[in-house]
Amino acid sequence: MSSTSTLSDNVAIAALVVAVVALATAVFVINTQLYQAFVAVADDLPIFDETVMGRWGKYTKRRIRYFPALRVEVEFETPVIFLAPADNTRGPVRDKPIWYADGSRSSYESTRTELSDHFPDEKEEKRLVTLDNDRATWVNLLVAIQKMERESTNWESRIWRQSYNQPRPLLQEVTSLAVGIQSMTRKFRKNTATKKPYATTTISHLVQLAAVLSIYWKEFDRDLNRFRADGNGFSLIGSRQDIGIVFSFEQMGWSHFKETRVIPTSEVKELCFGNLPTFYRTKDRLEDAMWNAPFKQRILQTLQLGSLKEIADTLNLIGCDAKTTLYYLEGKKHIHLFPGIKQAHSQVLS
Repeated sequence: MSSTSTLSDNVAIAALVVAVVALATAVFVINTQLYQAFVAVADDLPIFDETVMGRWGKYTKRRIRYFPALRVEVEFETPVIFLAPADNTRGPVRDKPIWYADGSRSSYESTRTELSDHFPDEKEEKRLVTLDNDRATWVNLLVAIQKMERESTNWESRIWRQSYNQPRPLLQEVTSLAVGIQSMTRKFRKNTATKKPYATTTISHLVQLAAVLSIYWKEFDRDLNRFRADGNGFSLIGSRQDIGIVFSFEQMGWSHFKETRVIPTSEVKELCFGNLPTFYRTKDRLEDAMWNAPFKQRILQTLQLGSLKEIADTLNLIGCDAKTTLYYLEGKKHIHLFPGIKQAHSQVLS
């Protein structure tokens, strides 16, 4: 009886030992997989910190996912930039607040932009130094947008006090075109095309944004995928990559946003693409729904000057003779101040 009991105890101990070894092996395997998962993304994790994304880097989260496969997942937020009237409440990202840049301290806070990151003015004693190449260029773009609003608002407020002896009206009351920013949550995916998180916009809004920043297109060739714009101390350079057309924004010199700033009005949307509103138009503001609809050159409320054929049709509409109209169809070289094509494909700001 005792020998049977002893045998049973030995078997139980052996089974316990096997179970412990199996558990230790499983834990080791899991830890090894976790380590490999961390190592797999270790080289790319620093691109999501504050040195690259500014204050946007504070919203980066890292999680371990066990199903359907063991992996480390990085969740971060980047801005979606668009232009709309300052009282618009509908943005491209659903259920997300819209922050309109107005240069105020609260606007800096909401758009996660540092006031101390301002590019120096020409009158300041600071030197314009080369910026940190590790920082995503869209962070500098947000700084430039806030600087534009802050500098122009201060100048306008001074003019209002001097001329009208009253405060400047609020943003919603004086502009029909403002820069809106929303946050979009993204999950990290290994991508060899870009090594930094990117902001997104559309080619339409990018052309409009360049216009309000007083940046002029030097090259806009969609066939060769070459895009370059300079002006007001800024530079935009774009090229097509695996994820789409990627633009980089750089500060090249001093910028000014006072009496020479482009008026932030909805008509900028049309002027950028060769559509010229006239005094025959009875509507004060061109809503986005009308702006996105194709223009029909039948009346003189809006002149279409976006291509040689459109120019010829417009000249014919206003009563020019056939000789003058044909002149613009003979292949003569003409360029626009803000060349571009009105399309809504997603673009990327690196």
